[in-house]
Amino acid sequence: MGLPSYVVNFDELSDLIKDYLQNGVKVDIGNINFSTKDMENLLSEIKDKIQGVDYNDLINALNALGVKLDNLSGNLGISGTQKIYGKMLEIPAVKGQHIIEFKGNGQITGITYSQSSWRFEDNWDLQVGNDKLFESVCTKEYGEHKFLNVFYPINDTVKFIYNNISGTSKVLWVDFNILENSNLPSPTTPTIPTTSEKNYRFLAIGESEYTLQGANNLMGCTYDADNMSNLFKEHKESAKFTKNIVAKNKTKSEALNLIKSTFQDAKDNDISYLFWSGHGTVYEDKFALVAKDNIITVYELQTILDDIKGTKVIFIDTCHSGLAIDKNFAYTLAVVEEKLRSIDKTLNKQGYKVLTASAGSETSGDLSAGYNGNPNPSGAFTWALTQSIKTKKSDKDKNRIVTLEELYQSVLHFYDEFNIKNPYLKITQTAQVYPRNDTSSIFEYKEGA
Repeated sequence: MGLPSYVVNFDELSDLIKDYLQNGVKVDIGNINFSTKDMENLLSEIKDKIQGVDYNDLINALNALGVKLDNLSGNLGISGTQKIYGKMLEIPAVKGQHIIEFKGNGQITGITYSQSSWRFEDNWDLQVGNDKLFESVCTKEYGEHKFLNVFYPINDTVKFIYNNISGTSKVLWVDFNILENSNLPSPTTPTIPTTSEKNYRFLAIGESEYTLQGANNLMGCTYDADNMSNLFKEHKESAKFTKNIVAKNKTKSEALNLIKSTFQDAKDNDISYLFWSGHGTVYEDKFALVAKDNIITVYELQTILDDIKGTKVIFIDTCHSGLAIDKNFAYTLAVVEEKLRSIDKTLNKQGYKVLTASAGSETSGDLSAGYNGNPNPSGAFTWALTQSIKTKKSDKDKNRIVTLEELYQSVLHFYDEFNIKNPYLKITQTAQVYPRNDTSSIFEYKEGA
């Protein structure tokens, strides 16, 4: 298909302009001013091509017209600063909706998304407030950008809803294109949560003594609970911890009731920390905590946690704990995906930050009293976690904030460091995390610490 062509006959154009100017140009536009410098330069260049015309009359007419382009663009609502905010989400092999949320002010001008794997049956929605701008849009095999011809105002939450109909695991990347108004605050980014309107709650449960048949007593779990509680008393926002509770050797009903009562008052912006140290097991291919007298399946745990508002940060120092977030080295990828399609409740979902001691196929070890100056026995994971924060080795960028990803990488480093120093007494477990590459703040150092 060719482009249309236009031929300008300067003789005819000259006659038309001359006739128009001779009849007079009258423009009543009020007191609007407009700089015509560029137009004057342009018309000056073609002035020599148009003979017999008093060109100054045309220039005066254009000066009088005086349309202010800056005001025009402002009136059209297209002024501001264009910014792009990126989010990432690890989607497990679980059917259903998986949501990325973004809060901001201004106008959304477009959206870009890509994914690590593709299935034709999956689709997505884009929702601003209660309005769906995109609905059931089929995913493409390659990344895709959607441009909004009419920019849509936002002053609330934008939701990218991925409908995982295929039930396959993947990583999703979404970039939100936002035109920020100069008189509005910038969108709140998801990286480091502000703490001005947050309240914190902390609950540590250590299970060392068991009445459940087949569960042997453990040495360091109750000490682990104390150590973690004391650690978070040094959090920058420790004054905003409305609860910091340590519980030891609780039955199943006691533990579940305690979790519920500790966090039930949490609001949307609050952070709830739950630490568990003790036995972990696999029950019907799913992870389960072992309380004093009975097991707590991951389904039972999440049934309570799902009703708690805000962000849940979970630390699990038990055997097989990685299975709580579907991370099990013992399975091939195909077997994992097949198994996970049948799992309705796990902790790898929106609103959860989870760090575990080991993969689902691994056991978790203890360190004897006396190692590294520790007077009491400790779980290897809890030791690595607390040392990561106490030594500040987890604060890689030295900004006094420890993110989930930084903490995860630091725990792995302490595992490796221990194995180098103790080649005959190695830590054989591998810490697991959900989500990966998450930059949410988990711990912040006080000034002067």
